[in-house]
Amino acid sequence: MPMVPPPEPPGPARRDLIVGGFKAFTELAMRTAGAYLAGYEEALPPPRPAVRTRIRPPGAVAEPAFRAACTSCGDCTAACPYDAIKPAEDGLPWLWDPAAHPCYMCDGFPCIGACATGALIYTDRRLRTIGVADIAADRCLAYQGEACTACKDACRDARAIRLELPPPDAVNRADLPVVDPKRCTGCGICVGRCPAPEPAIVLRLGE
Repeated sequence: MPMVPPPEPPGPARRDLIVGGFKAFTELAMRTAGAYLAGYEEALPPPRPAVRTRIRPPGAVAEPAFRAACTSCGDCTAACPYDAIKPAEDGLPWLWDPAAHPCYMCDGFPCIGACATGALIYTDRRLRTIGVADIAADRCLAYQGEACTACKDACRDARAIRLELPPPDAVNRADLPVVDPKRCTGCGICVGRCPAPEPAIVLRLGE
């Protein structure tokens, strides 16, 4: 049986033609894929922005004064019996995860007592509120027509979250939870009790 000789390697001109054609095909494929992905991303709904409001511990003075006074010593963090206070990226303390570690507004406020720099002080206004809870109607089960009073049941102040009757023309007849910003302390206890698939309660800074 005659031996078949191996193919001759392509000459310089042919090799350049093959390489150039392959590069052109690759660039075209990448541009096509990029355009497709760009169009696909534009068709997707925009992601919901993450809520990461810095809620300072009880007794925190105004933010500029707080940043000037706090030394990031960690004494308030160590004094919190509920592990609610954690340092941020800059080392300053905040209530980092109200869903799992809310602030229970402890008797005597050990976090304030542990602060020796004046960043946390005893004042009636600051002890009464550190923030306020917001209910997102588009995620709240009650606003979607499902009977749910989990946030009101969890609230330690019976008047901070009230239930209101739905409008007479409303299709959904469930009572609607409404936060009273004058009574809410921003403790975050209700946040972790919300059974909605996507949490319907977030904390923000008070007015």
